[in-house]
Amino acid sequence: MGAGFTFRSFCLIAMAGFGNLTGIVWCSLILGLSENLILSFDEYAGWADIVSFAIMVAVIMINSYRRQIK
Repeated sequence: MGAGFTFRSFCLIAMAGFGNLTGIVWCSLILGLSENLILSFDEYAGWADIVSFAIMVAVIMINSYRRQIK
């Protein structure tokens, strides 16, 4: 019943980091805007979850790459 909210909450925590409130706010804005942009096109409305998952994977990959450089 709450799988969609749980998925989005996991995405936010995975993207921003646990305990990073400003990061969670910025990531929630990015995630919400991207999902609503996809939902505004009727043909691609089913792709909203896939886009949020792709953004989460991209952010995690960028963060891990930045940590390897340090």
